[in-house]
Amino acid sequence: MMADPAIEPYSTLETADNITSFAVSPFFSIADPSTTCVFHSTYDQPVQCRNVFEPGKVLAAYPLFNPQTEEPMRVYCMAFSRDGQRLLCGSQAHIATFDLTRPGAQPVSLFKTSPGRKAQRRHELADLRGKVSSMSMSNDGLLAAGTFARNIGIFADDGAGECITSFSLSNGRRSDGTDAGVSMVRWCPSGSYLYAAELNSDRIHMYDIRHTGRSLGALVGRRGNSSQRIDFDIAPRTDGTGNWDGYNVVSGGTDGVVRVWENPHEKRDQIEHTYEWQAHEETVCGIAVNPWYPMLATSAGHWRWSQEDEYESDGDDHSDSFDSCSDSESDDSESDDSESDDSESGSSNSESASSSRTLSNPSKSRSTEGAATGWMKIWEA
Repeated sequence: MMADPAIEPYSTLETADNITSFAVSPFFSIADPSTTCVFHSTYDQPVQCRNVFEPGKVLAAYPLFNPQTEEPMRVYCMAFSRDGQRLLCGSQAHIATFDLTRPGAQPVSLFKTSPGRKAQRRHELADLRGKVSSMSMSNDGLLAAGTFARNIGIFADDGAGECITSFSLSNGRRSDGTDAGVSMVRWCPSGSYLYAAELNSDRIHMYDIRHTGRSLGALVGRRGNSSQRIDFDIAPRTDGTGNWDGYNVVSGGTDGVVRVWENPHEKRDQIEHTYEWQAHEETVCGIAVNPWYPMLATSAGHWRWSQEDEYESDGDDHSDSFDSCSDSESDDSESDDSESDDSESGSSNSESASSSRTLSNPSKSRSTEGAATGWMKIWEA
């Protein structure tokens, strides 16, 4: 593997607040500037669409409000329908679907993912309490949605159909008592297997969806024991003649190492990685595989500070850790008719560095940006 040491940003998008979710249009092509659109959400603002060639201009906005309280609902993850005409947004115990041809309009569908008296009948099997933290669409039109309460649900018809099944990574907290939650779900290319990672865990769970979510084992050893979200991705494999030859699962870790599991669906129980390489000196939190070329992008970094760091005196309580991103769920005691984004303690990974909290001496705090290892790398197989 070889990394390019001189990568410059093609475009830079700035927002007034922390970005809670980000998605690239499925039609994105640099060769056609009309398709180079990205979607992002911030704390209490509508989902916005921008073109990377004009990042300062908002092309469209898609507002999401609680139908009972009329309060803005935060978006924590996004996914597209297979035809690219609809945008699905995961929020607090809700999934909203927007028609991208109708900017400014309310979602065409908004359903509650946790049980309730007024839950739509077609979703009566859904039991996804808490924040919908990650979604993934299969080639067969099955939407997988995971929550910080460690639940996963499968929905038919690009998320517009009924709930096929829902299951939990385990009941309640993990055996070691630490907070956890689904941080990422991904389908394999065939749509037969679903992979799910969680916070504070070294494992990536593997499920056979053909048997309604039967656990086949776990990919172990990725060094993910952190409240920071650590991404993984799936890379299709081809043989010497260019024919499909399975797929690999690729993940970063807190030790800066990228690990690869070759064709994990052919194995069971505790699945060890096949090979690895040292990509960064910091936590590899972002990873993305190019589906058409043998290339991989990695990003690394996390907040660091010492106990001697002093914060600006702005009246805030700075006792909370910036790294905290686990979602401590309540007993779902809120009413069936209203959901509050602030009813839970803890915060998501995207909330881990509040803009109202700054270091009075930035030289004492260091992130990977500007470090010798670089903030982002592109690798070629």
